[in-house]
Amino acid sequence: MTRVEKGKYSALIRGDYLAKLPSDRDKSIQASILHFLELPSAQRKEATDKQRVHIIFPAEVPPDYLMWLQHIKVPDELVKELEGSVKYNDLDRILNAAIKLWLRDKGEQIVD
Repeated sequence: MTRVEKGKYSALIRGDYLAKLPSDRDKSIQASILHFLELPSAQRKEATDKQRVHIIFPAEVPPDYLMWLQHIKVPDELVKELEGSVKYNDLDRILNAAIKLWLRDKGEQIVD
C-alpha cells in the first residue's frame, strides 16, 4: 500500500474480489485491502510478484486473478493518531487498523 496524496493510499487488489454493483464493489475493495494487509510480508511479496507476471502475460492466466490498483481514502489524522501506539509499530499495521476504524465509522461490521 502506497500513499498517493494526503489521506489517500493505493493498494493492489485481486480482480476476483470486485463485484459488479458499485456498492458491493466498494465493500469488496475494502475487504481485499484488509486481506492483502493481513498477509505476512513474504506472502505479500510473492503475491505481488506473481501478479506482475500475470499483468505482463495476461493471456496465460484467467482474468479472475488480475490485480487492480485502487485508492482508498483514510484520514491522515487517523494514521497519525495510531503512529504513536506501541501496538501498531509498522506502517502496514497502522494502515490496517486505520482502515478497520474507518470502515467501522461508516457502519461496516469488521471481524477481528
